[in-house]
Amino acid sequence: MGHFDEKHYRLLKAIHAVGGVACESFPELFFPDDISDPAKRRVASAVAKKMCFRCPVQKECFRYAVESGQKHGIWGGTSPSER
Repeated sequence: MGHFDEKHYRLLKAIHAVGGVACESFPELFFPDDISDPAKRRVASAVAKKMCFRCPVQKECFRYAVESGQKHGIWGGTSPSER
């Protein structure tokens, strides 16, 4: 599969099957640690998680984050400390 491992491929396949996901349009919300203002960081994190809970690939995304050891960002509705 080139540079995609099997875990990443599964997630991409799930995203493709549903026609895309919200985080693709608002990536900055899903990496709130890059936001310097603490209040804005909290809001971005909360909004990202809310978007995740409505996402049709939330479970696949969470699985990918855990299996691949993602240490940054909101994945599957969870922050790094929640996974």
